[in-house]
Parts: sequence; C-alpha cells; structure tokens
Amino acid sequence: MGPGLWAVVCHSPAEGVVATSLNLRAGAEYEITLQGAQRWVRKARILSVLPDRLVLQLDDGRQLTVPPRAILSARPLAGADQALRGSERPAPAVTPGPRANLTASPPGSVTGSPPVNAESFYSTYINEKGSDVSAALLLDLRTRLLMEKAGRGPSGQLRSSIAEALDVVAEQLLENDYERHESVYEQARQNIAAATSALDSVASSGPSPPAYFRTLLRQLTYVADTEHSRHVRSAVSSPDFVGSVSKERFYIGDDQTFLLTMMVELPAGDAPVEAVQLLLKNAPGLRAYGQTGFLQTLRPGETRELVQRLKVSDLALGMGEVTMSLALRFRGANGQIAESLPRTVVAALEPARGFVSVTNPYSRYSGGTPVEEQKMFFGRQELLDRIYQELTSGPLGQCFVLYGQKRSGKSSVLRQLAKRLGPPNFAVHLSLGTIDTTKAERSFVQACIDALYERLVHDFDMTDVLEHNWPRDFQVEASPIESFRRSVLASTHLIQTRKGWRDVRPIFLIDEFTYVYEYIREGLLTPAFMRQWKSLLESRTFDAVLIGQDTMPRFKEAYPNEFGVTHDERISYLSAEEARALAEEPIRISGESRYKGASLDRLIGLTAGSPFYLQIFCDRLVQHLNRNRLAFITESVVGDVLATLTMGPSALTMDKFDPLITAGGESVALVPREKYLELLTRVALTRSVTSREVGQEDAPLVRDLLAREVLEQDASGQLRIRVQLFAEWLRANNVGNVP
Repeated sequence: MGPGLWAVVCHSPAEGVVATSLNLRAGAEYEITLQGAQRWVRKARILSVLPDRLVLQLDDGRQLTVPPRAILSARPLAGADQALRGSERPAPAVTPGPRANLTASPPGSVTGSPPVNAESFYSTYINEKGSDVSAALLLDLRTRLLMEKAGRGPSGQLRSSIAEALDVVAEQLLENDYERHESVYEQARQNIAAATSALDSVASSGPSPPAYFRTLLRQLTYVADTEHSRHVRSAVSSPDFVGSVSKERFYIGDDQTFLLTMMVELPAGDAPVEAVQLLLKNAPGLRAYGQTGFLQTLRPGETRELVQRLKVSDLALGMGEVTMSLALRFRGANGQIAESLPRTVVAALEPARGFVSVTNPYSRYSGGTPVEEQKMFFGRQELLDRIYQELTSGPLGQCFVLYGQKRSGKSSVLRQLAKRLGPPNFAVHLSLGTIDTTKAERSFVQACIDALYERLVHDFDMTDVLEHNWPRDFQVEASPIESFRRSVLASTHLIQTRKGWRDVRPIFLIDEFTYVYEYIREGLLTPAFMRQWKSLLESRTFDAVLIGQDTMPRFKEAYPNEFGVTHDERISYLSAEEARALAEEPIRISGESRYKGASLDRLIGLTAGSPFYLQIFCDRLVQHLNRNRLAFITESVVGDVLATLTMGPSALTMDKFDPLITAGGESVALVPREKYLELLTRVALTRSVTSREVGQEDAPLVRDLLAREVLEQDASGQLRIRVQLFAEWLRANNVGNVP
C-alpha cells in the first residue's frame, strides 16, 4: 500500500475479514459518514493518514482526529477525482439501511488491504455469502473492477456495465425509504439485465470474459430479489389523523346528521397503503350513516381527507356533546390488515338554527365587476407602485399599456390606481366600450371631453366650465382632435386656481382601448386616428394609462410608430400567495382560516390564481357553506362545488370561459372561436397532447394560447389547460365536439 493511502478492513470474529476498503488518500476531499453519538455526514479533506488515526479538516475549517472505526463510509468529491484511477466514479449518496454492514471495527483491527485483483476479491469475500453480502463489499468490488485496465473496447464497456449493476444493488441495500427502494430495485433489475446482455455479446464475439462475471450477475439478481422481498415484508406504514382538534363544533341538520371530515396523512418514507377506512371505535349516541369513509390508496407524504356522515341520537343531541374514538383500518404493502392507534375527538353538537351564516363578499364580483373595495383587492401592489411612481415623477406625455386576458383584473387595477392618484394628479376615467361606433372618432373625443367636464362639475363644483374656452358640440364635430386639446388645457387652467393643484397633471385612464383596433379592422375608424393619438401624446399635455385585451401586442405591431414609446405591462394570474389571500382573508372565522387540509391548494389548482374564477368559485363555496350549515371548507366541499360548476342546472355557461377562448372580437381573432374550442376540448379530453401532435394547422393557435397563458407546456412538450376548472368543464360538456 502506497504512502498516503489508507484502507479500512473490519474484522468479524465469526466471519473473518469483512472489507470496506475506503482507499482514503491524503489531500483528497470526501463526503464522510462518521459514527459518534449518532451517525452524521460532513465534507472533509484528508490532511494525514496514520495507521491508527486520520486527521480531517472539516468544511467549517475545524480539524478533527478520528480512529479508523469512526469512518462508516466515504464518497469522493470533485477534489478526489484526480486520486481515482481509471473510470472510477464516486459511490452514490444514500441513506444507510439495516443491511449496510458498514459497522465500526474494534480497536486494533486495521490491517493491510485485501487482494487488489477483482476476481480474487470476489472469490474471497463475496461468492460464498449468497444474499447476505454487504453494500460495502459490492462497492469495493466495483472500485477494483474499474481499476483494472481493460481498454475502451467491448471488454471495458462490459466492466463498466457490471460496475453500474454493482453500484445500484449496493444503493438498494442502503436505501430505507420505501418508494425510493422500489425505484432503485427496478433500476437494479434493469442494470443487471443490461450487464447480462453485454456479457452475452462479448462472449459470442471475442475472447471469453472472466468466468466469475456470470456467477456475479446471478448472485446480484438473487441479492436484489431477496432484499426486495425482505423490504416488502418488513415495510412500515403508519397512517394517522392530522390537523384535527380535540374539540370541534358541528351543526346538526333536520335529519339529525352531520358530516365528519378527518384529514389522514402517511409519513414520507413509509410504504403505501390501500383500502383505508374510517372506524368509529367508541362513540355513544353516534353511528355511521350512509357510505363508509374510504380511500382506495394513500401514498407516502400524501394528505387526504376521509368523510363520514354520522347520525346523532336524541339523547346525544340533548346533551349537546359526545366523545368519539376514531381509528384507521388499512392494508399494508405486505398484504396484512392493520389499524392505527385511536384518536379521541369531542364533538360539540348544535341544532342547525344556531348556525351563523357566512357573509358573502364575493357575490358582488363573481360576475366580473371591477373591484373597487380595497379590502377585496389582493395582489398587484408592486405593479401599482411602479406605475404610480412613473406617472407622478416622470415628464408629461407618458403612456402605460396594461393588457391581458379578459377578466384578468385589468379594470380593477385601473380603479385602484385612480384611488391612489390624489392632487395634483387629475385622473379622468372612461371606457371605449360605451362609445357610439357609427361615429367612432368623434364619439371617442366626446367621451374624453365629457369625462373631463363631469369631474370638473361633480368633484370641483365648477358650474361655469362652459365659459372658459370649452369646446362646443359643433366644434367637436368639426375638429375633434383640436377640441380634445382645448378641453385638456382649459381643465388644467381651471383646476390650477384651487389650493394644492398648482402643478396639475391630467392623466387619462382609458379602459378597453383595444376596441380601437377592432373599430379600425371593421372600418368604423380610420387608421389616421392613431396618428392623431400620437400627436396628442407628443404635445405632453397629459399622461395616459391604456387598458387592453390580449390583442394589444398585435395592435402595437400593426401601428408601431403611432404607439411610440410605451410602458407595457401584462396583467397575469395572481401568485399562489396572493390567490390564497383572496380566498382566505375575506371569510376568516375568529381569525382562523375556513379551509381545512388540502382544500385551499385544490382551489388554487383549479383556478390557477385567476381572480375572476377565484371570485366565482369562492362565491359558490360560501353559498354551499350557508346552504349546508358548514363552518369550514374541506376537499370534499371543493369537490361538491366543482361538480355544480361543471354539470347540472347550476353549471357555468360557456360565456364565463370566453376570456380563455378568444383574445378579442371576431375581427381581430386568428381563427373563429369554434376552432379554439375544438383544440381546447381535445387538450382537455386527451390529457397527453403535445405541441408536436396538434398538427401544422393548429400550431399558430397553440402558440397564441401559450402566449396568452391559457395553455401551459411541460418539459416533454405536453400541453395542459392552466385553469383546471375550464378543463373540467370541457370534459363534462365536450362543446368542441371531439369524438
């Protein structure tokens, strides 16, 4: 053994020599597993290697001297690569399992290294052990196999293939997590099969490979299968109730029943369970009513809800309180039926007449009405701050363009911005959705002038506006653009006479500006209007904030010079945090969230953070709570409301999903809305459509829907409708007539 190289050989009185052969080298870096009061892993550089001890420099700079028996395993890091020979690669980082056999050696057991030759090492330490071989021995054999020179031909590829099989079987022996163990076992079988195929290929086309290779691969198959069977037999599964309180209030319906909802969790790393059933172990005055609460499967790390309707006796209802003992019955991975430890829950029972209805703050906005109440406006604060800062501190003549899906909250942003714009900012709000399209150019200018007039009269009590160079109707008819300019200047002069308004800043907040694009395309407005709009902005007498639909990018592309320099912002979905706040905050009960378990996550997943669909869904949720006298929202409640939104007499109509179908009117659409619906229905029903499978004809539609964030695409190219409420509605109704 050369200088600076240290190999650990652990002796066992019954078995003789068991080698770990870590081959630690001075100067190299490793991820070392140390055995102390408890097992711990640290990155360290080997400073010196002595017969009875090693000196380590830890990653925090401290030096540590340890005996050989304290080293359980060592994985070479990048710094150790130069110390490795051949194509050796570091062993996998795994969680030590019960069969790791990396046990500490007794003092004085450090000896010379075992035989270097891989075949001799296999014959001496592995061949006779059958399935009782340790991960350390397999990794040691792997290292020795790779260190032997075999060139780059079939023989070298065969050794690499066998080394990969050794590697993954060792990982299987070390893995305790059930699902990772299952995954590694499948990988082990694949690697062994690949190595066996490589062995057959080499044996049939050239010099015979070492005879022990085939014996080794058969043994690896036996080791992997035996370890897997042992792991399944000894698998641990401990599902339990989570999130429940020791005492909970229930409102009893006229049929003397109530709905009990319990959250159940299976810890990560446990084996999955099946046929999970809620058991009412001991509950005087209560009995199960209707279908028993049941889950087909429960996977590790998963939290699900079990729902059971319970019937209350007259005596229990009269007492107003009952104590329940609940447990879970399930079938484990080994096929055995087991039960969890019981959980005691005290149910406070109240007649339905004691239920206090939940105030519904969402009903006002579920139809798409812009949000004006500050307490119901969530998110967009950074955007509002940025627009406000630019408008109030920059030069006059600025133009902000806010665009996005219909019903994405653009108009609500505009209303909130108007509230922020106090003196000397003179905000004037109007919408192009109400102008007379028969004389669109004049009607637009008249709407701007009328909005100025109304603000002066109603907010400033100016009754003599018309006496201050204010344009008359015939002047607007003859010269609309000049009349617009005169009205802005007249308003500025009038307001400057008021206290606090010396530096007046007119700001037009114009909603539905993309209607101009549609009017031009339909011939109701001449393209010259956009040149006139540009000249007005360049006069620097006012700022503008324009609100438009998702056709705004095409509008700007058609008139790039007329729009000039604008600040563009796309209004998208709320973040998960903002969406949760919109769903939770307005209906809290005594400061507590009404959402239990994963119900809120389910709601956010269905609506994707769209404020419009969140308001619709939350409105129906509150109605459901009040109708069924429920205080809290569970996953089953979300599921019940989803069903009413997608099917039956209370299902949403197609017009509610128009924002996700087309970007604007037919005159500016890429294709008729029926083509969009057909494609979206196919994506909803197929669930595995990729962008490459939609066909050349639909490719532009896919690009448009991706740009508008109606669709999203994963790394494999698979398409998915972002608002899953819409996808569920399409599956239930198939309006795209997809066979």
